Amino acid sequence: MRVYFESLSREEDGVTSPALEDEQKEQFWQWESYADYLLFICFFSAAIGASTIAFRTSLAYQGFLGLASAGVEGTLGAPQFILNY
Repeated sequence: MRVYFESLSREEDGVTSPALEDEQKEQFWQWESYADYLLFICFFSAAIGASTIAFRTSLAYQGFLGLASAGVEGTLGAPQFILNY
């Protein structure tokens, strides 16, 4: 599985080149294979499911989960806003 952030440390004289930044943006969610994507989704779902089962009686966890989901949903329009800006 390709790691996106491995090239973030490549800088010349402390300044990242614009070409490198463009390349990083293009490769952010580009999975090498569909199987890698499915594997990530399975592990992510299992981790969230296990933590939900483990903390099902915790009001703090329920509040955090609601806040995180509302935050993700609230930022879904950000890429379009940035593109139009």
